Amino acid sequence: MPLLSNSRKNRLYMSFYVRSSKIDQFHTGLTLTPKNPSAGKLETWRYHVKNVIDPITKTEIWKYEGVLVPNTVVEMAACVFLGKLSSDVTSESINDLLERVPLKQDDKTWRCHDWVWDAVKALVDESILTNPNVNAQQIWQTGRKFAEGAGYATVAVPVCDVNGNGIHSELRRS
Repeated sequence: MPLLSNSRKNRLYMSFYVRSSKIDQFHTGLTLTPKNPSAGKLETWRYHVKNVIDPITKTEIWKYEGVLVPNTVVEMAACVFLGKLSSDVTSESINDLLERVPLKQDDKTWRCHDWVWDAVKALVDESILTNPNVNAQQIWQTGRKFAEGAGYATVAVPVCDVNGNGIHSELRRS
């Protein structure tokens, strides 16, 4: 798995993606980017869980995915900036940690945001996110409210801090 450059501090976001589901308006994941990501390059990592059909049982299951994606993500509605990471934290070390966050296959009420809450806790427990007072559920609620009011008229992805205050965005939709 390629690593992001350590010459610039990477940024970690809780991301809200547009989807058409009537259960949840947004798909939620974590996004790792370099400082000032360049359009057209593959430098951004999306960490999330998604529903897939198990080929053996033919039932829907949750699957973790850590994947390198283009720096511009059209379907991204908004993000919450979680912090700048230490230069020794790599995309690979984050992936190794997040793939161990449990998936609750037998709970029909469990969703991607539940995984994000647990993933943020794991990042705090491992001192990757250095604010020990992070409340992932509260940040998600704040981010969802921000995403609902963000709109899609701008090229820049709307970004807020953990308190819901809009901040400068380095992320682009196109």
